[in-house]
Amino acid sequence: MSTSFRNVFRRGDVSRIEIPIVQRDYAQGRKDGGVPRIRKAFLEVLHGALTGSEAVGLDFVYGEVEDGRMIPLDGQQRLTTLFLLHWYLAARCCVSGDECDFLGKFTYKTRYSARDFCAHLITQRPSFPLAGKLSTWLGDQHWYAGAWRHDPTIQSMRVVLDDIHDLFCNADGAVCHAAWQRLVSDDEPAITFESLSLADMGLTDELYIKMNSRGKPLTDFEHFKADFEQTLREVSEAHHDRFDGKESPYQEFIRKVDQDWSDLLWPLRGSDDIIDDEFLRLFRFLTDIVIHRYGLPVEPDAFDRDIDLWAKGIYGKANGQDPLATQRYLFDALDSLFAVFGPLKRADTIADWFRGIFTEKGYRPGAVAIFDKQVDLLGACCEKYGIMAGKNRLFSLSRTLLLFAVLEYLMADPKPEDFAQRLRTVRNLVFASNDEIRPGSFSALLVETSQIVSKGDLSEVQTYNKRQIDEEGRKADFLARHPDHPALREILHRLEDHDLLRGCIAVFDLGADAATFARRAALFHEVFPEDGKPSFREIGAALLACGNYSRQVSEGRYQFGSPELPSVWRELLTNSASTDFARTRGALLTMLDALACTAGASISVRLQAIADAYLAVQEKAGVFDWRYYLVKYPVMRAGYSGLYISSSGVMGFDLCMMERWQLNSYYRDPYLLAVIEQSGARFGQDVAPLKHYGWDGYQQQGRWIELARTGENLMSCRNEGFLLQGPSQAGELAAFMAIIQKHGADADGLLKVPQVLVDGVIHDQEDRILLGARLLQAFVAGPSLLSAG
Repeated sequence: MSTSFRNVFRRGDVSRIEIPIVQRDYAQGRKDGGVPRIRKAFLEVLHGALTGSEAVGLDFVYGEVEDGRMIPLDGQQRLTTLFLLHWYLAARCCVSGDECDFLGKFTYKTRYSARDFCAHLITQRPSFPLAGKLSTWLGDQHWYAGAWRHDPTIQSMRVVLDDIHDLFCNADGAVCHAAWQRLVSDDEPAITFESLSLADMGLTDELYIKMNSRGKPLTDFEHFKADFEQTLREVSEAHHDRFDGKESPYQEFIRKVDQDWSDLLWPLRGSDDIIDDEFLRLFRFLTDIVIHRYGLPVEPDAFDRDIDLWAKGIYGKANGQDPLATQRYLFDALDSLFAVFGPLKRADTIADWFRGIFTEKGYRPGAVAIFDKQVDLLGACCEKYGIMAGKNRLFSLSRTLLLFAVLEYLMADPKPEDFAQRLRTVRNLVFASNDEIRPGSFSALLVETSQIVSKGDLSEVQTYNKRQIDEEGRKADFLARHPDHPALREILHRLEDHDLLRGCIAVFDLGADAATFARRAALFHEVFPEDGKPSFREIGAALLACGNYSRQVSEGRYQFGSPELPSVWRELLTNSASTDFARTRGALLTMLDALACTAGASISVRLQAIADAYLAVQEKAGVFDWRYYLVKYPVMRAGYSGLYISSSGVMGFDLCMMERWQLNSYYRDPYLLAVIEQSGARFGQDVAPLKHYGWDGYQQQGRWIELARTGENLMSCRNEGFLLQGPSQAGELAAFMAIIQKHGADADGLLKVPQVLVDGVIHDQEDRILLGARLLQAFVAGPSLLSAG
């Protein structure tokens, strides 16, 4: 039965509305989440009905009537808001007590405080206009209890009253009186609802509560869907002549949203068995595509600020271009997804479909590695799209491009037969374009991705990483030059799917003959196996023996391979933009070719053989530069980051071996560390732990071996050799001098290493690590410097 808040009391069977204990707190005044937006829209509808000419219906209010008491089980929120609206207009219009005495028949049983607040409220008549907020005026009244500040229902009521006042504060008396009359009209009330008792429904209150999951607010999607339907209806009605009796987009949405498109998402539902959040995330993904493809002027934060206005600007009349076109793209995309995934019915079968085109890592014919455990991009999108962790997207722009490529394929007619190759090309470009994939360039990236999927053509691709675009062309040329070697395509693809390369094989020479390329590729997989952890320390030694493969990242900062981190090696092997990339590639290819000459033994033995051969040449010549030391002494390659810093600006005998990349972090002097290891000195007993901090600077004078017995600096590495510092106690100085003189140090404590200039680079003629180790052994050997003398 249709009625109004006022007319409920006029019909005779209801003398009181009582919100029961089973109900939750009044929530429409909350300030968190999407509640303010929903509240604003709801109150604007009510305001429009009271100040305009069209009435509004608020759907069903379910409950039961016992002894004249109407006890709502569904509708508490709306009834409370109507109660507040009636009181506000009665106060604004100075309505007499007799005319609005029905307000005293509305009460809360959930909390005594809420009941008492309502009882006090109906007697109040603020003096309008108010100087500040209505809630502030109420809080200043003598009857307002301080404890009520902690009552969520009362606080929500105050917020709603403020919002109601904001809507009417500029209205004159005539407008408010007219609104009051429309609100309490007996024959044609402006705001109505359908009152339905549980008895009429054939339900007990216990069963109804279980069915309706009381206490759970409507989801954002439920609110959004209702508003979106209205947006579509307005557009369909405005363009009704274009449908000529056919189904309008509004009618199509109504038919499919709770059938086909819900069936599409049902397997991807969360643990709550509700698909609303998943639908919203997929809807947002598709709409972001629409925004970029149609060049719509939508602010980046529009979705979070007001999802309804956001949708209206894209699919509604506010879209000044063609809202029917954007609606059509959205519906066609959802239909294409449903056509493929709807029949699969289960999340694991949807994931299996994606596993058919993607692998987590490694090569499989017909598939492309995306180096992520969650290859089900549709499921990942529905779970994470639009969610931020700090400044990071849980569903990245790169994954968005990959899913878009899949969507383009599903929407294509006819579908390209070589989609696997085109998807591989997109993957290669995406993983090489971290710097290029940005919100500002996303529209162009979508256009280019669509061109690759639909045409397989790279001629107009310009926004992705240009070096990778060129490489994709060189790959195609390389395969075309060797038509008699069909296995080359799989060999090349297998390299692309390696976790350290991820689509970029710039470190290989595509100008080589087919046999050489195939041999090097096989050896690369042997050196860097994907089914186990590569021996990065051994690889680093062999690679350095073949040449300086490092990349200078800035003045005095040099990046080598990390003993632990694959990501560091990936950057070295794929960053073809680096000016040092040619020497990285040269060292790698030299190493791979050298390994080809030592087949038969394990890869570990063969790598060591390369390092040993280099060391033997240097030792025979009697010249030792920084490369020699880093190859010979593994501890000098132990820095976790693989980064070395030199205060002199060049690699040499002045090095800091970094654990991290930031300046304010700990590091060690690799030469001093090697001296300690070779001497057999024990940390904590013979020498203090060797650790320096970036804030102390990276100068050589700040790096010392400290003798534990004295607690004083003893030895520091210098370009010329080692600087030795005597003890502060005069009684030990003579013994100290005797030791350093015995080992050839001068009066200033400088132990010089014989050196020679080779091709402009200083080389030691004696192994400084062994020289320093012998000296350290002499200081550690005795219980004191005196006994050592």
